[in-house]
Amino acid sequence: MKKIIKSKASGKTTELIQMSHDTWTYILVVDRKRADWIADYACNVLKIDIPNPVSIEEFINAHRSLGYCENVLIDDADEVLQKLIGKVNIMAITMRDSD
Repeated sequence: MKKIIKSKASGKTTELIQMSHDTWTYILVVDRKRADWIADYACNVLKIDIPNPVSIEEFINAHRSLGYCENVLIDDADEVLQKLIGKVNIMAITMRDSD
C-alpha cells in the first residue's frame, strides 16, 4: 500500500487522480460532493479520464450487490474512517509500513 502523506493543498489528491488514471482504479471518498469535485477536477483541470469516484455509501451498496472489488484508492482516509465509525473521536491511528 502506497501512502501519500503531505500537508493540506500540496497535491495529494492530484497524485491520487493520476494513479487512478494510470491503473484505472476507483477513488473512494467521504461523500458524493467530494466524488463530483474530483471527477470535475480530473476532467476539466487535469484533462485526464478516471473511473467515476465513489462515495462510501455507494461503495458499500455496490460491494454488497456486485461483490468483490480488488483495488481501491482512498482520498482523505481520515475523513473516510471518521464517516464509517460515526461521531466517535479518533485520537490516533496506526498503519503498517508495507508495500
